[in-house]
Amino acid sequence: MKIVIISILLFFTGCAISSIKIYNQSKFFIDIEVSKENFYMECAEIDKKENKSLMTFYVIDEDTVHQFIFRSISETGWCENKVKKSYNKLTQNTYKIRLVGISPSSKKEKNYLVTEPVPEKFKRPSSLINWTFIRLETNRGCEAYFDTGCKSENYWGGLFPQK
Repeated sequence: MKIVIISILLFFTGCAISSIKIYNQSKFFIDIEVSKENFYMECAEIDKKENKSLMTFYVIDEDTVHQFIFRSISETGWCENKVKKSYNKLTQNTYKIRLVGISPSSKKEKNYLVTEPVPEKFKRPSSLINWTFIRLETNRGCEAYFDTGCKSENYWGGLFPQK
């Protein structure tokens, strides 16, 4: 009987675990981990005529979508064939993805950089927060916007930590 009760408690405890874990957050910084099913990445096409894109990572946390956006625009083919492939290697066969961003801007009107082919669940939040992308980590490694972004001394992405 004790085994049955313990099993039931473990089952319901497991169901209640959030797919989001915030390791650290301040007014200008976030270090957030998300389950793979609540993560999406895309080369957001900015200008079809000029073939320009912006790498963007999406995280959904209940009614909030966090967008982690690269600092610069790139050629769409390079974004798709180099940048996105590199991050796909890191997220392949993983269950958790950890992202770090700085300098948020909240949007009351849901202005997305890209709406297609982003899955529907990422398009209907009650709030949207855009972050400047710093790094993405999985159990397979770390990839950052800047070469030194994965070093522990650069955890805060160039910001001063809160006291």
